[in-house]
Amino acid sequence: MKKEKHEKMFTKLKHTLTKEELILVEKLLESERDKIKTKFPFIVTIIGVFGVVATLYGIEKLIDMTPLSTMPWFLFIIGIILLLITGYLYEKL
Repeated sequence: MKKEKHEKMFTKLKHTLTKEELILVEKLLESERDKIKTKFPFIVTIIGVFGVVATLYGIEKLIDMTPLSTMPWFLFIIGIILLLITGYLYEKL
């Protein structure tokens, strides 16, 4: 119930602000984010590291559910090919 109320308020606010006002609010929030980053760098780093590790662990568990988990060499070759393709595409940009 609260979530719906907040969403309605946000959409109402979004429609009432001009583009310039939204940019101003974003700049104010950005300065607050920077304050938090400088005040609590360790906590921000730990949260970021946890996010990366949780994502990689989740991908690992998803791969374990597929037949690829029984063929590690095949999975390794697929990984190398994907890295080569993305590296080639990156060079083209």
